[in-house]
Amino acid sequence: MVKSGFIRDPSSLLMSVIRTLEDHSDSRHRDAEREKLEEAFADVDRKLDKAVEANYEEISVTIRRFSDINSGISNCRTRMTEVREKLGQCKQLLHCRQDELRGLWIDGIEYKKEVTLLEQVEKIRAAPMEVDKLMYEGEWTQCVQKITEALNWCNNDLALVGALHDLRAEIQAKHQIVYEKLIAELQRLIYGHHNKTEITESLQKMKKFAHAIECLGKTDAATEEIRNRIDTELSGIINRETTHVSDKEYLKEEEVQSSKILSELLDNIYVQFRSVARMHQTLLESLSPKTKRPYTIVDVWLKIQTVLKFLLVEYLEEDISGSFNRLSTIGVDLGAKRKHKLFRFDASGHAISMNTYLLCKTSARNITGIYRSLSSFIAEIEKEIDIEPGRHIALYTFVVEHIEKTFIKQLGHDVSSELDAATKVTDPLKVIADSAHQKYAGSLSPILQSALVVFRQVEDLVDVLLQLDEYTETFFIMICTVLQKFYQSINEPLQNLVTPEDQDILSNQLTNNADLRKLIQGSPIWRRAFGISVKSDSNKAAQVMLKAEAEMITDMLKDKEISRQTIIEDLTDMKAVANLHESLEWLTNKLRKTFGLLTSHGQDSDVLMQLNQILGRFQSLSENCLMYLHLEQRVRCFLFLAPLFKGAKFNVGNSDALETDVEVERLETELKQIEDVLQGSLQPQKYRFVFEGLGQQLRTLLMQGARKMTKISESGVKKICRNIFTIQQALTNITMNREPALDQARQYFELLYQRPEGLVASVEESGPRYTFDDYMVALALSYRSHGELSIGDQSKHKQLEQRLSDVCKSRVSDDNDKTVDDYDF
Repeated sequence: MVKSGFIRDPSSLLMSVIRTLEDHSDSRHRDAEREKLEEAFADVDRKLDKAVEANYEEISVTIRRFSDINSGISNCRTRMTEVREKLGQCKQLLHCRQDELRGLWIDGIEYKKEVTLLEQVEKIRAAPMEVDKLMYEGEWTQCVQKITEALNWCNNDLALVGALHDLRAEIQAKHQIVYEKLIAELQRLIYGHHNKTEITESLQKMKKFAHAIECLGKTDAATEEIRNRIDTELSGIINRETTHVSDKEYLKEEEVQSSKILSELLDNIYVQFRSVARMHQTLLESLSPKTKRPYTIVDVWLKIQTVLKFLLVEYLEEDISGSFNRLSTIGVDLGAKRKHKLFRFDASGHAISMNTYLLCKTSARNITGIYRSLSSFIAEIEKEIDIEPGRHIALYTFVVEHIEKTFIKQLGHDVSSELDAATKVTDPLKVIADSAHQKYAGSLSPILQSALVVFRQVEDLVDVLLQLDEYTETFFIMICTVLQKFYQSINEPLQNLVTPEDQDILSNQLTNNADLRKLIQGSPIWRRAFGISVKSDSNKAAQVMLKAEAEMITDMLKDKEISRQTIIEDLTDMKAVANLHESLEWLTNKLRKTFGLLTSHGQDSDVLMQLNQILGRFQSLSENCLMYLHLEQRVRCFLFLAPLFKGAKFNVGNSDALETDVEVERLETELKQIEDVLQGSLQPQKYRFVFEGLGQQLRTLLMQGARKMTKISESGVKKICRNIFTIQQALTNITMNREPALDQARQYFELLYQRPEGLVASVEESGPRYTFDDYMVALALSYRSHGELSIGDQSKHKQLEQRLSDVCKSRVSDDNDKTVDDYDF
């Protein structure tokens, strides 16, 4: 290769010149070629001289170094020749002493082995202390390696050394101690309490322990021992968590429901059991594939569900043993049969003190608070063990059988027994809950004991229904049965009270009148009684409706024979009706809120519809009770006041005018007694409703009584006005209202002080305040009382009637409503 006109290989240049000369035989061409070569060589010499001059120092240094290297190589060759000669001489000498060298070599090997054994002995002597230190520091891998190495030395190279017998025994003992402590650490790691932050670190430790076990060469024994202790360790977790929850609840000041305590216990146990299964899974996966595994993760889950089943037996199955201390079955062999003992000590002091092992009393009802979490955990176990579709583990079967054969049966029996105890009494309408239960009910009025029992039962059943949603239909039937039995237990005595065998109570007849019922329930006072807001200007409309109600009741009762047999004579019965009303209203409101929980949990609308229908019957019966009380006061007014207006009873002298009629005094006494009875039994707005409008009823009754009078003297007018005043005073004390309707009745009878002309003139002067028919009754009674109605006065009488008619037509007949005061209880 040519670079910058310089041919590196001279032989190629020479061969090129020779080929050129051979190709040209002419001397001229050869001379020309020679000249070119000479010029080229001259040019090269010049360039070489310039290069030497330019790089003289470097060339000098290079030549000197080359000379030094050349002389060094020459010296090395000389020395190598000498060494080769000397090695040849050594070889000849060694060949002559071969046996002696072989003996020395063997001695060297023996000395080296002895040194190695001595070092091993020293390491074996130091091994126990080093192993203890490594165990203390938690360096289990190095610890196992150290003790395994020492034991191998003792059992192999030093096996026949008698002087090491004691040291060998110590190493073997230490090897067993390391194994036992390693097993203990494994058990602690598997069954210890781990939080979320520690679980990853614990899994890493588990892998190290598994490797350490394999290094010890006891993998089979270790896994077998771990398998044998699973039951005991799982029971230990239960005991540990029981103690933890018990101590935690003991430190709390407030009392916690037993179902919540048990639920908390099981939640803690579930977390620990999941951790145990995960640890076992990691341990089995960390073992060598060639290692035989005496158990699988499926066996762990099956043991977990078996131990959990025994725990549930302790808290759910009441009939297994008379004592509450049954946790001893958790730690024993699960396959062993329980021995029958000749004597029992469940009532002894020791057995009673052992009850603290259970966090709450054994009861089949404990299943309600734990069912959801338990079902979820059972599903988790079945998923982990990959059970066939349609099949279930033994724990699932136990829970289902317990619910269907024990819990539902016991719950039905308890509900029926408690309900019978509350309803099947001599007079269920008069059994009131005590103050403690009254406070629990949160009602301002007395509540029937049976209503309180029914609410508690339904509340419990709804709670159970929400927890055990797979058995909705069963518990729904129980709820309906409870409500229907309660309805029958209160409706039957109520009907016996308002519909005796001989005849109906008049208040019941009035209540059953559709028109009257519609009128009363459409009035503002009815809505106000049930806490429904009404318009501020509804008082006038209320008075109009009360007046219409009074007139309707008067029309219905004016021709009836009223006696003590037609009223609720016993005031305790009236109080019972009031208590029943408040109880039913309280129960209905409470149950509506309770059933609202079913709506929020997406229960079947048909179920809710049936429950609301039953509540509708309760509401209707409650309204009937309040209607009975409202109308009963009206009937009593007729009972006492209707006999007053028969005949000429008010055509009396001055001496009788100052005395109140006995019937009025009896009515006054009766009203006061009813006030005392109802005031403590009804809420203020209900109490107001019972007596509201009674003034209008008395006004209508008194003014209608004037139609039955034959005559009335001036003293008779005074007497009846005194009767009205007495009634008004008694009613005012009850309603805390003046009762202006009775003022109108009194003013109506005061018209009879005047003669017929004066009566008509006063009406013309002041304007009409009553109806034309009322004025005509007063005018006729005035004529009869003053003896002025004769054959010659007929035309005059007709003139007075015409004058009254003209006055009444000229004014709106209901202007008197403007003077009516608002009721202000």
